[in-house]
This record gives sequence, C-alpha cells and structure tokens, in this order.
Amino acid sequence: MRTKAQVSIYIIIGLIILIIAILVFSFRTQIKEVFSPEIKPVTFYVEDCLQSTAEAGIALAGLQGGYIKLPDKLLLGQGYIPPPTSPL
Repeated sequence: MRTKAQVSIYIIIGLIILIIAILVFSFRTQIKEVFSPEIKPVTFYVEDCLQSTAEAGIALAGLQGGYIKLPDKLLLGQGYIPPPTSPL
C-alpha cells in the first residue's frame, strides 16, 4: 500500500512540473516583450562574453589535447598519462 502512495506522489509532482513547463514556454514571448528594452544591452554583453570565452576555451583545449589545465605529469615532461582505472 505504501508504494502506491509513493508512485502517486511522483506522478502528481511530475504533472505539476509539466504544467509549469508548458506555462513558461507558452508565456515566454510575452515575458520577453516586457523586459526586452531594459535588458537588451546586458543580454548582448553577456552573450558576447560567453561566445568569446567559449571559443577561447575550445581553442585552448584543442591545442592541448583536450585539456584546459594540463596535468602535472605532462608539465614535468613525463609524457604519456594512462587513463584512470575504475574498478568493475
């Protein structure tokens, strides 16, 4: 009997989240129109900063074999780093 109540609670929570998501997506354009003139410069600045930072990070990772911060073994000139082993 207890598991049925738990399933019911999860279903109700899922439906509430789904309804909230539908409402947010349906009113998204109306919300954007209200705040758009005031926050447009801030939005452009944040998007430009994010774009340039992401491009620089991807370029750095590409030049360093996928690493943004090189491991100490590579910095000391030891070369190959075996992949970490995980217990199965």
